[in-house]
Amino acid sequence: MEKNRNGNNSGYKGRQSYVGAPYNFVSLPQKVYDYQEENHRQTWHNEMSDELFTGEVEYRITANTPIIVGDGKKDASGLEHFVKDSEGRYAIPGSTVRGLIRSNVQILGLSSVCDDIDDYTLMYRYVAKGARKAYNAILGSNTLLALSDNVTVNVVKNVKAGYLVKEEVNGKEHYYIYQTKVDFINKEELGEMNYYVLSEKTILNDNKNGKKSYPFFQNRECNILQHNLNYIDGKMLNDKEMINRAYSPYSKLVAYKIKNEKEVVAVDNPETANQRNDYAKGCAVSSGTMKNKNVLYIVPEIDRSKEKIIVPDSDVEAYKRDYTKKENKLGKKEKDYFKLPKEGAEPKPVFYIQNGGNLFFGFTPRLRLSYENSVKKGLKGKQGESILDYGKVMFGYSSNTESYRSKLSFSDAVLTGKKKEIPEQKKVLAEPKPTSYMDYLKQDGKTVDYNGNFELRGIKQYWLRDTVAKTLDDPKNDNIFSKFIPLDKGSIFTGKVRFQNLTKDELGLLLWSIRLNENSRMNIGKAKAFGYGNVTVEIIGAKKIDFERAYCFDEGLNLSPYEDINVDIMIQAYKDHINTFLKGGDIDKLPSIEEFFLMKAADRMPQEGSIRYMNVRKEYQYRSKALPSPKEVIEESEKANKRI
Repeated sequence: MEKNRNGNNSGYKGRQSYVGAPYNFVSLPQKVYDYQEENHRQTWHNEMSDELFTGEVEYRITANTPIIVGDGKKDASGLEHFVKDSEGRYAIPGSTVRGLIRSNVQILGLSSVCDDIDDYTLMYRYVAKGARKAYNAILGSNTLLALSDNVTVNVVKNVKAGYLVKEEVNGKEHYYIYQTKVDFINKEELGEMNYYVLSEKTILNDNKNGKKSYPFFQNRECNILQHNLNYIDGKMLNDKEMINRAYSPYSKLVAYKIKNEKEVVAVDNPETANQRNDYAKGCAVSSGTMKNKNVLYIVPEIDRSKEKIIVPDSDVEAYKRDYTKKENKLGKKEKDYFKLPKEGAEPKPVFYIQNGGNLFFGFTPRLRLSYENSVKKGLKGKQGESILDYGKVMFGYSSNTESYRSKLSFSDAVLTGKKKEIPEQKKVLAEPKPTSYMDYLKQDGKTVDYNGNFELRGIKQYWLRDTVAKTLDDPKNDNIFSKFIPLDKGSIFTGKVRFQNLTKDELGLLLWSIRLNENSRMNIGKAKAFGYGNVTVEIIGAKKIDFERAYCFDEGLNLSPYEDINVDIMIQAYKDHINTFLKGGDIDKLPSIEEFFLMKAADRMPQEGSIRYMNVRKEYQYRSKALPSPKEVIEESEKANKRI
């Protein structure tokens, strides 16, 4: 395949060899360092010993690209600015630096990530690339329903419709689904379906021919259909000229008339059902826009006399978590449509399926389902255990039975150099999501997801960039963009880390995690995927307290009882200690450590084309290969450089 000038395969549909992302994964170490197994003594904060180290490390952060550590607030123009401390100085908060160094400690310290991963079940919907067999089997998809005007639609016959409410019963709030007055449309042909499908083409043709059988839609505001009513003869319904840009999802009370059990032949305002016996009450439901989706649904009236179905709390939490991840991409009306109803609110039409003891629900018939396994099932061996490791001992921890205070304190890193802001930046700051299983999970030649046996790829890290990248897609929804004012490259920050009662190996690990290797860089702050926050971190001073000098009263009060620390010696002390644990191995040669430093190497940054976000519409949905390893990305990029 021909390469474009950025070194990536430029083909779209049908040409799927390009796979890349602005992030990758550092493998989890197979051998995890456990304090208790290694008889490594956990020190306490009030101990006094010549073998323990207390002091401070002063460091300098230099921005190699523009940097934005946002204050989380937006001004009147919707802009987010760089954080300022209590004295009005630009500063990187100590908590931000702490998070960065803690992540480095976990990787370099061969720690377990078990307690850092939320254990929850992800949801999925296989429609972007064509429904998969398992998804089809559960929903009963690929069932064709013939309607009038030679319209045939694909329906899911295992999905039912009902009404979702939040109610308090016996002092406890729960979500319930009320059934409808129609149990089944045609059980022999359409299984569990108890709602009707209405094609927009039927409504449009009816309007064109002057029949006026669907006055509810023809007399409503313009955003009631996904296509404009007055279309031009000969135009396909999915032509750009036909799309109604004002459309938004909704559910509205209606009266409807049925023919041949399953065909909706008229829809009017709800009062009509009170006046005519051949009309029934219900709700017209039209969910979010989707390419080539030209249907809406009629859900029969609620029946409060039938037994209601309780929605398990775990399924409610799964829905809330899934909704939160996509909330920022939704417009206001879309947010309202997909939100769960509050207590006392009107019953909300909902679609659901009871399968294998599970209840899946949502606001479109093509439901998002839960995977069989939770995320933590992908942690193998000691990685799946909560153990006492370097990350916990140095940074503290808390559990149901005990807690341990951190031995490290991070001050804010205050801007001491360049103070120049650069003009407003506008980016889509989409976070990579674990639902992208071809990235987050190890693939073994066949597609592996969260059903069955799987293993997590590792710890996510963003690639370094030496320039700021452009946004690939140009979203129509302006709410998706984040607007911010970064500080320019060359900005310099200084800060301190104070440590107390660290062992020699712990101090060595801390220093290594701050400085890393020669020619290494890190990334910090927002918009790392686009190259912001590429920084060099240097140790400009490391001192320990000499307690003998500090408390030697014969010599008088000593106001500077500090002694310089040889950083290289301390780092080597940690490596010697951990190499003993590795039984003569070399920590620098472990796959996880090599991958980590490959991603931090300033002289081996991959080409732009191999670490950009894929175009969602033209590339991502057609991908067929898993994300390459960090080493594969760099080697392919370096080969491409030689070919150019």
